[in-house]
Amino acid sequence: MSRARLRRRSRVRGALHWCSIESGRKCPAWFWCPPCFGGVKFNVCGVESEDEVGCGGVLRNSDGVARALFSGPFAAKDSLATKVGVISIALDVFLAMGWKGKCSLIIKVGSMGVFNWVENKGLRPWLMFSLFKEVEFRLSRIGNVSFSKVDKNGNKMAFALAVAGLSFRFWCPPCFGGVKFNVCGVESEDEVGCGGVLRNSDGVARALFSGPFAAKDSLATKVGVISIALDVFLAMGWKGKCSLIIKVGSMGVFNWVENKGLRPWLMFSLFKEVEFRLSRIGNVSFSKVDKNGNKMAFALAVAGLKRQDMFKA
Repeated sequence: MSRARLRRRSRVRGALHWCSIESGRKCPAWFWCPPCFGGVKFNVCGVESEDEVGCGGVLRNSDGVARALFSGPFAAKDSLATKVGVISIALDVFLAMGWKGKCSLIIKVGSMGVFNWVENKGLRPWLMFSLFKEVEFRLSRIGNVSFSKVDKNGNKMAFALAVAGLSFRFWCPPCFGGVKFNVCGVESEDEVGCGGVLRNSDGVARALFSGPFAAKDSLATKVGVISIALDVFLAMGWKGKCSLIIKVGSMGVFNWVENKGLRPWLMFSLFKEVEFRLSRIGNVSFSKVDKNGNKMAFALAVAGLKRQDMFKA
């Protein structure tokens, strides 16, 4: 974790959150292909679900290392408008990082329609005129930008961040000066993944993790993920500097944390690890969170199913 930390330069655009990352660890790749040496790739995605629209993106260098990401809701309640608007957000993030003129940028989009509109101005619908005007303005400022189409297997990280972006309106911040760590564990076809996101009182993401879990049992994962979150918090050096709230989605796990007498003996070793870490930190509390308030952690846990190792940033 000492090699993977979020820079102070985090930003909030309305309810949209983005941050630059200094990381020695590679971001989840699956079928992702790196750009040429010295270049960077920005995978972007927009999703629509039940009248809600979310967007997300991840910027990686030629080594596959994540250097920036964003996730949040989008103002336009139209999926195609979101898939165009998300390009402007990615360009804004790139400009804010000060990388203009220092490296080439490739933007990977999942929609063939949007890709064709970007490449051929004559195909653009007039309803999208204002959105593309914003894109063109940013492109003129950067210069060396190209676009390419990416299939869903190569865009899973951006998709996970876009799905997580749907949930920011349901997330409740901690008290001023405190931080919240939403955690989640999921099981799918004998694979188990876990994920978590740490936010401060402004709602800015300060750390996250995503990856597989050794125990092939969903309940064991939902307990073990607490230890991972506590390890991340300790590695950041925030012990004694702020209060920590851990949000868990399982009512059973929440009851076990609060009442030692209810814990099954099979979970004894896992809870022993949790208690050891809690004793080191001190000011930690737990609360139950519903699925609407835990979508970011859930998306990271789902993304973790396909990873070979744990990603932390």
